Amino acid sequence: MKPVELIIKHLFGKYLLVTNTVTSSVLMATGDFIQQSWTLSKEHEKIDWQRTSHMMGVGFCLGPFQHLFYKFIDEKYPSRNLKSVIKKVIIDQSVCSPVFIAVFFISSALIENEINSCLVELKKKFWKIYLIDCLVWPPVQFLNFFYFNPRYRMLYVNLTTMMYDIFLSYIKHQV
Repeated sequence: MKPVELIIKHLFGKYLLVTNTVTSSVLMATGDFIQQSWTLSKEHEKIDWQRTSHMMGVGFCLGPFQHLFYKFIDEKYPSRNLKSVIKKVIIDQSVCSPVFIAVFFISSALIENEINSCLVELKKKFWKIYLIDCLVWPPVQFLNFFYFNPRYRMLYVNLTTMMYDIFLSYIKHQV
C-alpha cells in the first residue's frame, strides 16, 4: 500500500472521529475568516483572530456531535435507496438541524463566556437560521445520503458547512 493510501485509510478509518472533528474545527474557522474578510474589507478593519479561534472551538464541539449523529443514522438506515435517503433527510432536518443550531449557540456562549445571554440570542436568531437551514440542507443531505460512502460523509458535510458557516458567522456576530 502506498503511503498516501495508508494515510487516507487511517484518516477515514481508524481515526475517523478525529478527522471529522479537526475538519469541522478548521472549516468553521475558515468560514468565519472568509465572512470577516468580506465584511472588514469594506470597513478597512483587521481580522478578529480571537473570534475566529472561538468559531474553531465551536467546530471542535460540533464535530463529534455530527460524527456520532451520522454514524447512528447510517446504522439505523444503512441502505442508499430512495426511501431510506428520504427518512435520513427528514430526521436530519427535524432532529439534527435544531440540535446543531442550539449546540452552535451554546458552545459559542461557553467559549466566549457569554452564557447568560445565550438563550436570548438563541431565541432571537434560531428561526432565521432554521429557515435558511431548511432551504440549504435537505438537497445537500439528499446528495450526501444517496451518493457518498458514510466514511466520507462528514468531509462532504464539512466542506458544504464551510460555506454555510459564513452565513452562521454573519448571523452570530450581528448586533
